[in-house]
Amino acid sequence: MPPAAAPAPAAFPPAADSSISYHVSEKGERVIVVERNDAGPGPRKKGKAGRQATGSTGKPMLREITAAGNAIELRGSGFGRFKTIKLGTPERLALDFADGASPLSGKSVAINAYGITTVRVGTSPGTLRIVLDTDLPSFPRHTINPFEGGLKITLER
Repeated sequence: MPPAAAPAPAAFPPAADSSISYHVSEKGERVIVVERNDAGPGPRKKGKAGRQATGSTGKPMLREITAAGNAIELRGSGFGRFKTIKLGTPERLALDFADGASPLSGKSVAINAYGITTVRVGTSPGTLRIVLDTDLPSFPRHTINPFEGGLKITLER
């Protein structure tokens, strides 16, 4: 029998046009899901070089963060181009997406696995920034790879 869905934390009030839910999957993944209450941008189509594009804008949109095992998945669309920045004191990894957005902006997601304590999401004019915080003396070795639903950050021990 799958585990019961955990209640949404008070820190995640839904925006007027979306709802946010939090649960633990059958595989033990901590999952935050954002669903828009409208029809959304339409069917997905392939863009140049196999990049995924949605709707007419193709702008990066983070909708869900999932952690399982040694990987963190950033699920959404438009993640074709991004910049990574390693920050120190304390150690962090930032991923910047030009013209990106997310209903998770201003939120933190507890990960507490493979040295990653939290994933924070923020926006400033023209940029979506996702920050992975660690409690280790240096940020863990990692790889970042695209998959059809977003980006997968795989951490090494």
